[in-house]
Amino acid sequence: LSIFAACVLYFSYFFVKSFIAIRSGGDDAWANERLDSSVSRAVANTNVTSNDLKVLAPADRPSMGPNQSKLTVVAFLDYGCPYSRRADGAFREAMVKYQNQVHFVVRDFPIEELHPNAFQAAHASRCAFAQGKGWAFHDALFAQTGDINPADFERFATQAGADLSVFRDCMSRQIFASQIQQDLSRSEEHTSEPS
Repeated sequence: LSIFAACVLYFSYFFVKSFIAIRSGGDDAWANERLDSSVSRAVANTNVTSNDLKVLAPADRPSMGPNQSKLTVVAFLDYGCPYSRRADGAFREAMVKYQNQVHFVVRDFPIEELHPNAFQAAHASRCAFAQGKGWAFHDALFAQTGDINPADFERFATQAGADLSVFRDCMSRQIFASQIQQDLSRSEEHTSEPS
């Protein structure tokens, strides 16, 4: 499965790179040949409506990049999953590199049965995002090794520059629990993460 994740990241990187080159007027012969002959192009839904995007990439989810981009990348992530952790490095690199051209959206897919405390990690991340400190918190969660330790959440929030009293209140009231449940419901069509 790790080879699969590496392949997905590899091809995702070149897809985004080639898409940007093509859309910006650059000529990418390799990408043009692959796109013209790909099964993905043949079966891709090129008629994605704004309503489709609202469902898949709601405006209230953590995101980076212009909302009206021609390309939107939605990642369903689990902060406790080693495969999500590996995928996040390439995802964040692409986010930084193409932040003005691609809309990146993060949705939560915490699988508690496999990764204890993943739901609370997703919630803690949302509490940090609510204060505009989410990306630093997100990065801290994925930078840790081993299992998720909820004792680290307040330290990560402080390091990210979040107001700790607001963070604690958000955590105790489980403000974002229903959104995370919605993400889980939406992600049921996926068989694994990262997706």
